[in-house]
Amino acid sequence: MKKGLTFTCIGLILLFLSACKGDTGPAGPAGPQGPTGATGATGATGATGSANVTYSNWINVAFTNTGAFWEGTVNAPGITQTIMDRGVVNVYLRNPDGLVFQLNYATSGGNYIHYFLTPGVITIRSNYNATYPYRYVIIPGAISGGRFSSGPAAGYSVESIKTMKYETLVSLFNIPAEGASEKK
Repeated sequence: MKKGLTFTCIGLILLFLSACKGDTGPAGPAGPQGPTGATGATGATGATGSANVTYSNWINVAFTNTGAFWEGTVNAPGITQTIMDRGVVNVYLRNPDGLVFQLNYATSGGNYIHYFLTPGVITIRSNYNATYPYRYVIIPGAISGGRFSSGPAAGYSVESIKTMKYETLVSLFNIPAEGASEKK
């Protein structure tokens, strides 16, 4: 019994001593910097996203009477032949009441405002002096089988983006109410 008690006391003393810690001293100086590691492999190209969507500010367009119709132009350097072939360009007007309408636009009374694209230029034609602020949105074509394959438009068809209401489009692509992403 004495032997068991002695081992128990020694065990408790060792346990007590191992639990004690002294003060931690100051850290030593940093060692020299090691060699630069090898360059990693290039990552895959990221998905097309709203960062690739280009939008203008609201632009006041002056119209000229050509005799057959009224015409105005908007410089849009982001419109390339590739965008015209594979992407989407939506053009909108804002009337004096602040309502936004998508072009091509026609009223039941026979008035119309249409647009035509050439690289770098949007031509707007109307049968009246349609001097309003206009805005365009350019969405590059990451299209697979007639649908966008990546980014916020993933799964949408080209036609659904072309006919999407302005409010829905700006929400989908996080486009601010004012300002432009394209530098002229």
